[in-house]
Amino acid sequence: MSKTLRTAAFVIGAVALVASGVGAAAGAGLIGATAGAGAAAGATAGFLGVSAATLTAVGAIAGAASAVLSLAAGTPKGSIGGSATQFKIDKDAGLPIVIGRTYSGGNVVHRQYYGSKNSLESWVTVHSIGPVRSLGPLLINKVAVAMNGTAIGGAYTGFMWLDQQLGAVPEGRALAGPQGNFPGWSAAHKLSGLAADLWTLKFDEKGKIYPNGVPQRGRMVEGVYVYDPRLDSTYPGGSGACRLGNEETYVWSECPALHALTWAFGRIQNGVLVAGGGMKIGGIDIAPFVDWANVCDANGWKAGGIVYTNSDNSWDILKMIAQAGGGEVMPVGAQLSCTYTAPRVSIGTITAEDITGDVDVPGTASRRLRRNTVIPRVRLETHGWEEVPLDAIAIPAYVTVDGGSRPTELTFPLVQQVDQGAQLGLYAMWNGRELDGIVLPAKVYAIGYRPGDCLTVDIPEASLNARDVVVRNREIEGSTMGVTLTCRSETFAKHAFCLGKTGNAPPTPDLSVPPAYPIETTRAAYQILEATQSVAYPVTSTSTTVSVAAFEGTIDDGRRLSFPSYQATGLAESTTYIVLWNIAAASYSVPTVANAYAQIASPEYVIVRYISTSAADGTYPSQPTAPGGDGGGGYGGGGRYNQNEAIP
Repeated sequence: MSKTLRTAAFVIGAVALVASGVGAAAGAGLIGATAGAGAAAGATAGFLGVSAATLTAVGAIAGAASAVLSLAAGTPKGSIGGSATQFKIDKDAGLPIVIGRTYSGGNVVHRQYYGSKNSLESWVTVHSIGPVRSLGPLLINKVAVAMNGTAIGGAYTGFMWLDQQLGAVPEGRALAGPQGNFPGWSAAHKLSGLAADLWTLKFDEKGKIYPNGVPQRGRMVEGVYVYDPRLDSTYPGGSGACRLGNEETYVWSECPALHALTWAFGRIQNGVLVAGGGMKIGGIDIAPFVDWANVCDANGWKAGGIVYTNSDNSWDILKMIAQAGGGEVMPVGAQLSCTYTAPRVSIGTITAEDITGDVDVPGTASRRLRRNTVIPRVRLETHGWEEVPLDAIAIPAYVTVDGGSRPTELTFPLVQQVDQGAQLGLYAMWNGRELDGIVLPAKVYAIGYRPGDCLTVDIPEASLNARDVVVRNREIEGSTMGVTLTCRSETFAKHAFCLGKTGNAPPTPDLSVPPAYPIETTRAAYQILEATQSVAYPVTSTSTTVSVAAFEGTIDDGRRLSFPSYQATGLAESTTYIVLWNIAAASYSVPTVANAYAQIASPEYVIVRYISTSAADGTYPSQPTAPGGDGGGGYGGGGRYNQNEAIP
């Protein structure tokens, strides 16, 4: 990424604040508050005394930020600082930063021959910006060797020494060789703020100690500390002494969200930014990082690996860290915020009444983006800390739908766990199949929604039937006082699948009614096929009774049933009832039609007959004369036969 893009990505929030003076208010959702009575009218009307022109400027800046992020989006390219496992000399690599626990070959910053006949060779190697939690045992050809103080024992006794430091600011002393100072290295070379070691080898004249020359060496490093708001008593809900900007209070963690938050703020030593984004506290939206950290902890997701200050730009490092936790970082309302992959609950509903323009909805994800097989690449301790591909993970249902395998290989440079790599790979593949780019031009009160929020969109005209979506971007239109939300569909079932809790892949989203809102297919009550009745008119009534003669009949699913005789008494005069037969209970009920809607809609019942009771004088409620031929004189079309005798 160019310097321009990198700078824009980190300072766009500050630019918005300077340009408008209201960026912080927008970030806090305050612009959506009701304007005071003294707000200006006409072309200068706005919110909280901020003119529409100013809001338009903010919207333009937000649009520029979106453009920057669009160019910068996608999978992080990974570190280009060379192999982290190699013991190497690279003046252009910059300072390494160890995140989490990983293997480090180290970057050599000084090398010197000295002593009698140049028999000693010392290597000063930097492993990370400090302070780090620990430098593990020295590994020679990836095998740990014994140490006695600074002397290496075993086969290397008398031929190898090691001094080390964790990167305190300042360091109490400089690293030293077995003979103290040597050319180019003295007590003034403290390397404060750098986790480093000084490795010394003695020439073996017989060629038995180092038969293949200088051996490959490395260290197991537990890297830099992080700020955790949950352990900060000054942060709402936090408890503890951790304070942002005071690295002495930081805690050690492998949580990707906490590393992303700390990296955005920056690594500061002696008042100088040595690594990271260098953002002000007010420029970071801390709350979503805290939520994200809880998700990472719950999933057991960790970040581990090495990045470099010169060869890797700060924005790409931030994206790599976020990727390890299934997250993304972005500017929102003049602050750096984040969103992450996790099950979500809808916090609001968008309907046609909330829309101010044309809704843009893709019919389905493009074929180019729809992949059905993923091959995650991660760094594994079991494979010598090298980056290796995991077994391909295919979803057979998708392979069938897509007409064949469509694989993609995804690299996760700061992931060092097999399961985590598989889960993140599945999430990336699944998100590629979601409906992305759903554009909702909404009224101004939608400004309170932020990227990462889950909403339910119920706009049948756009084939969005109670569809859950996640907000991906928010643009403020100051001239129209509107908010445009760009969203991606959210399929709840994917989370259990991607985290390995279910063996069945949910279907690829499209504009059909989603499984969470199934089309009702349960049938209503059965009806008797009239021509199959063994008794032509089995039901009769009086002013207070309804009687059923025993008969047989075939219902509309083909079953032949026997209906026993029955009489209901104590009924109201001149009232229409419905005679129902409960199949499972083998019993009748005779409710009024108004009280029978639930039974009519249930397949547990058979509708025997609609029938009316007579008045006290024996007359029945008048009914329209049925058309000729209707039901054989009206029986099937609602005509009455109540005066007929039941035929035995």
